[in-house]
Amino acid sequence: MSSASKQVVAIGIFDGVHRGHQKILARAREVGNTHSLPVIALTFHPHPTAVLAPDKQPSLLLNIHSRVELLEKHGANGVEVLTFSKEFSSMSPQAFIEDILIDLLNAAYVVVGENFSFGSRASGSINDIKKYFEAESVSLLSDEHGVISSTRIRKSVAEGKMELDR
Repeated sequence: MSSASKQVVAIGIFDGVHRGHQKILARAREVGNTHSLPVIALTFHPHPTAVLAPDKQPSLLLNIHSRVELLEKHGANGVEVLTFSKEFSSMSPQAFIEDILIDLLNAAYVVVGENFSFGSRASGSINDIKKYFEAESVSLLSDEHGVISSTRIRKSVAEGKMELDR
């Protein structure tokens, strides 16, 4: 997906592409429109937990093809899917920024959710990214039932509460 032009990069696992994820994509789209830049959604497959703690692996709400389709439907001009592996998980935050955000994606601006962390042992934060780019974290979206998250939606589905997170 390497490109000569700068891009706005929205980063997340984005399982479910739920309303919270859509808020991140909408903010990335706003930034992209303001600066006439395309929006790239950066996601990971398989789910990091499947690699780092397979016994705790969540059931996925979407397969990777549906996830890509929905990310594009909700504002991404393109999607970069990185393979999440043990080797990838050991990458330092600086290496992730340099190898992925700079070299691969040519990021100009980065948008993440407020609970986003990255790099070896999840040691990187939005503050590390801000050393290189304009970047922002989007606050988590809540409703009367609490924070909207893929975990909450999985729980609702398992309990047969299909209407809760529509």
